[in-house]
Amino acid sequence: MSQNARLLRVKASFIDDSCVVTYLNGSESLSQPFQLQLGFQSIRESFSSEDVIGQKVAVAIHPQGRSDPHYLHGRVNQLTLQDVSDNGTRGYELSLVPGLWFLSQAGCNRIFENKTAVEIVKEVIKSYGAFCPLELKVSKRYLVREYCVQFNESDLAFVQRLLAEDGINYYFTHSETEHTLVLADAPGGFADTPEGTVVIENRARTGGSEGVAIFEWRRTLRYHPQACEQLDYNQDTPKNFYKQNIPTTSKFSQVPAVNSLQRYGGYNFKDGSNSCHDFEPDYNKLLTAHWMEAMESTHNVAEATSNCTGFRAGARFELDHALASECDKYLLTRVSHQASNSTGGLERYQNRFQCVAAKVPVRPPREQVKRHMPGPQMAKVMSMSASASQGDADPQRMIRVQFPWDSEHNSCKLRVLQGYAGSGWGASFVPREGQEVLVDFINGDPDRPIVVGAMYNKDNQGPKYTATQSGWLTQSGNANEFRFDDKNGAEEVYMKAGKDYNFVVANNETGAVHNDQSLAVSNMRSVDVGADETKTVGANQSLTVGTNQTLTVGANQSNTIASNKTETIAVNFAETVGAAKELTIGGLYQVTVGAAMNETVAAVKAEEVGASRFLVVGQSMSEDVGKDRSLNVGNTSTHTAKKIQISAEDELVITVGKASITMKKDGTITVSGKDIDFKGSGKINVKASKDVIIKGKKVLTN
Repeated sequence: MSQNARLLRVKASFIDDSCVVTYLNGSESLSQPFQLQLGFQSIRESFSSEDVIGQKVAVAIHPQGRSDPHYLHGRVNQLTLQDVSDNGTRGYELSLVPGLWFLSQAGCNRIFENKTAVEIVKEVIKSYGAFCPLELKVSKRYLVREYCVQFNESDLAFVQRLLAEDGINYYFTHSETEHTLVLADAPGGFADTPEGTVVIENRARTGGSEGVAIFEWRRTLRYHPQACEQLDYNQDTPKNFYKQNIPTTSKFSQVPAVNSLQRYGGYNFKDGSNSCHDFEPDYNKLLTAHWMEAMESTHNVAEATSNCTGFRAGARFELDHALASECDKYLLTRVSHQASNSTGGLERYQNRFQCVAAKVPVRPPREQVKRHMPGPQMAKVMSMSASASQGDADPQRMIRVQFPWDSEHNSCKLRVLQGYAGSGWGASFVPREGQEVLVDFINGDPDRPIVVGAMYNKDNQGPKYTATQSGWLTQSGNANEFRFDDKNGAEEVYMKAGKDYNFVVANNETGAVHNDQSLAVSNMRSVDVGADETKTVGANQSLTVGTNQTLTVGANQSNTIASNKTETIAVNFAETVGAAKELTIGGLYQVTVGAAMNETVAAVKAEEVGASRFLVVGQSMSEDVGKDRSLNVGNTSTHTAKKIQISAEDELVITVGKASITMKKDGTITVSGKDIDFKGSGKINVKASKDVIIKGKKVLTN
């Protein structure tokens, strides 16, 4: 056996010329990995997976009359060992796939930040090394994705999804030594087939014929939605409910009233350097247009068979048809190959293909949807937005977290669910670094996570609350706390301010304490009452001031004591009355001064005693009157002393009715009255330095 001079020839490291290809079947489609089955006979009894699986295989198709073959190239992902034939050779079948197929056998849960879809695809494919050579034929600008998640997706599903989202096709080129993955986003990214212009014939041509031809040409026109509409919502512009509507360019005779296909949540954000975190409207309009173009590319599809061995998905050819309306340039979207090497000399190649007009924009179908997150996930808080940990305001209350399935990257900035949220009002609790949080996903989208709660774990066990206690204990150097205790008989509401405690009551405040109240202030206390204050103490009141007490009353003060009042001053007592002072005592009034007592009256002092007044001076008594002094006694005035001394600087006058005694500072004494009697139980001496004059109507002497 020999491969020489056969239609199908194979080249691989584990195959020699004694191996003969018997058949080739398989298909390739635009934006799909190809799958080929290659059968061959060999005198070898067996091959091992170590020798075969993953190896490169090149299949050369040699049409009769052509010196240059056309190649299909792939890698082995399956080997089938068949039975032994009558001629002693054993049959084998190889399954050939592109290197891209191996991405379906692996996958990572990971996060990409601030990269385009093309950059992400390059990064994923690069990790597979030589298995997947890549060529880029992309010409458009693609959005830098702020945040992109691969979760529970194979690498192949992830790559195909990203390319489909951005409307990028892929196909493969083949050579004797390699196959290459090509990314294309415009008609210029597709190459022409080696056949060039192909003629339609009425009968099938085999690979052994001299010319190439297309036969059994037919065209299918399909209905598709008349418009694609994408809707979305963005928290940074909450008044806008985003909508992009792209109508079709296809024409139909009649369409139903409802003919638009809607999807929600397909928008992409501006890149991460944009502070407003808004959508990119122009780009999202383009994505909606790509979605419409993907459906329009299935509207007008031609199908045929041919013997063109150079036909490949992603290649273009020119059609020469008897009908001028069919003559055009077409893009191959699917090619199914069938070829056989017959030991009897009958060799045949044929394919069946689908194509669309090359001028029609072709986009991959939006069948590859994001992996729907099955539920919330645990994550660890890695950082807070801005400098929120130091007290700076963050209107979105955003944090970054790390998921267990991607220890190398943090998430994007996540919003935190609040129990109450409004315009300038609501609740605000932001998880701190190191906390375990529960992250859910809006609409199940892995690219739109949101923090919905926090949990305790072995490292973060929370406050040491009992089974009956609940509340909040914040994280700070001296934490704030608000706690409830529902223990039967010991119910408690406990509040602690780590530093300052401020509260504002816009109108009334009413409180009731049904037992005792205790308030301890370690430093100063200030109470400011703007209007009236009323305080009622049902029993006793005790006030202790450690140092000074100052009481200022802006107007009047009135104190009413129903019974006794006792006031004890350990040292001095000073009382200043700016104007008049009136003291009314209903019963006894007693003043006891332990030492000296000084009384100063700046103007007039009036003292009125309704009954008797007793003044007892234990020792000396001195009275100093700056000007006049008047003493009026309604009845008797009695002065008793061992010695009484009366001194006047100018004149002393004693008057009783018409009788008087006048003493002047010059020594003159005048005794005046009606009758004057001098009586003495002993002697009466009259002595003068000068004359003694006695005048009267009659002077009697004894």
